[in-house]
Amino acid sequence: MENNLWQVSETSRSHVGALMAKGRLPRPVALFLASHGVGPDELNSFFEPSLDTLSDPFLIPGIEKASERLWKAIMSRERILIHGDYDVDGITSSVLLQLTLDANGALTDVFIPHRFDDGYGFTSSTLSKAIASTGCSLVVTVDCGISSFDAVATAREKNIDIIITDHHEPQNGQIPDAYAVVNPKIHPSLSSLHILSGAGVCFKLCQGFLQYGARRMSGGDFELFDHLDIVCLGTVADIVPLIGENRTIVKHGLDILSKQSRPGIRSLCEISGLDAYNIKSSDITFSIAPRINAAGRLGDPYIAYKLLHSNSIIEAGVHSRTLNDFNKIRQNKEDQILNEAKKLIEETVDVENCRSIVISGKEWHQGVIGIVATRLVKAYNRPVVVFSVNNGEALGSARSVPDVNLIEILSKCAHVVERYGGHPMAAGIMLKSSRLDEFSKLFRDFSTSLAHGEQKAPILKIDGEIELRELDANFFDYLSVLEPFGQGNPQPLFMFKKLKPVKLMPAAGVHSRGILKDRNGDTISFIAFNRPVSSMPISDEWDVAATPSMNSYNNNISRQIQIHDARES
Repeated sequence: MENNLWQVSETSRSHVGALMAKGRLPRPVALFLASHGVGPDELNSFFEPSLDTLSDPFLIPGIEKASERLWKAIMSRERILIHGDYDVDGITSSVLLQLTLDANGALTDVFIPHRFDDGYGFTSSTLSKAIASTGCSLVVTVDCGISSFDAVATAREKNIDIIITDHHEPQNGQIPDAYAVVNPKIHPSLSSLHILSGAGVCFKLCQGFLQYGARRMSGGDFELFDHLDIVCLGTVADIVPLIGENRTIVKHGLDILSKQSRPGIRSLCEISGLDAYNIKSSDITFSIAPRINAAGRLGDPYIAYKLLHSNSIIEAGVHSRTLNDFNKIRQNKEDQILNEAKKLIEETVDVENCRSIVISGKEWHQGVIGIVATRLVKAYNRPVVVFSVNNGEALGSARSVPDVNLIEILSKCAHVVERYGGHPMAAGIMLKSSRLDEFSKLFRDFSTSLAHGEQKAPILKIDGEIELRELDANFFDYLSVLEPFGQGNPQPLFMFKKLKPVKLMPAAGVHSRGILKDRNGDTISFIAFNRPVSSMPISDEWDVAATPSMNSYNNNISRQIQIHDARES
């Protein structure tokens, strides 16, 4: 199995005891909460986050000015262009803002860039293309724009006001000279809102717009909270931390998703084989989001936009089948490029002695190189940049590990790239292919200088040590209350010591399954994904790091653990 570092949470017995007493909680649940910094007085807000606790949108600079300008445009019958992006976060943001504005009498158009024809983000080219047929005098960007200096300058020349809403990191602290800029990340004092996705920032703008209208314009009619399912999709898909306001948004958004009131979501759930009336965050991550993203990766992003907008189950069914077909093609292309990339790394990269990996392939599909980079980071545990080279241009997707900030590295490479943008853990890059070697050397050098200490093995953050007998019905009743799980709030991961493998067998060739027994004679079934039998410990007793779950098979429900790592006791 992988050579992981096990990092067991050092929670105090008094903290765990206080949680157990205050909430009458099972010890494993208290261990999980303590390891995530939840105190006894925060139990209610964690288990039942209230929409009443959402922050005042006007705490974010730019929202009041943006709201005033939007209402002015509505009153004077100006056309408003919403400039989105082609991923789930950008598409959901576009849909949410359009629904909010249209419900209050706005004249809106939506432009979503095509990955291959237009490239990423808000540019002078996409601005010109978008306004050619709309005649708009106001543009609102969602999930993009914080690095769009040229586009904003072009808009000024055309007497078009730009409102930027974004959640990406600014380049070198510089901000475009737009009419209004709404981005919590440019304000250090708003650190609790730095976690918002693009859809989350758009939601705050919609909140402010509606409140401004209610106070000053005798308007603001729209049940915004009824559309938290859209915000939830963008938030989970963009892999932002599911804590704070994000947890509140997603918790309530999942409830709305499970009501299946939106034909597009209902159709997509059906074609994905999901329990449509019990949607979990993992369903978004592994089933819904990949299909929505497939439109922007391989085809026309407007298909996903139309799916979310559709009021007809028949129309939605057509769009969801198209997205499902796109996703199948995406999976095949992803596997093909991943295999080529791994072979290239084996042949050209000294993995043992490098702190980052930069690779490129001729005409690798631009829509999947980001996913390939993510899978390579997981395989090699170091920052990876994957480039697709075509017609003298190299388009790249970078993914990182927790201790290496991509934006910091890319800012030092800015003189050799045409454009870049993103987050510390994920970024996009464009440069001339003739400068690829120069960039690769710079990236490797800077990633080495910024990495801390020796190359570390992947870290498994474990919530604490428990025994099998503690995985009782009471624990599993609480497990669903701990959701939504995701970035910042992962599923519980516990350490179990001295378990005997009673049964061990292969599952689908590359996985393992079996039965474990502890010192008290208690037994439990296990599954270990991507862990062949040959990788399991050969000793008679194992220590395992595993996540508990309930397994449903042939209408029988039983407890099991999913093993993330195992070692000899």
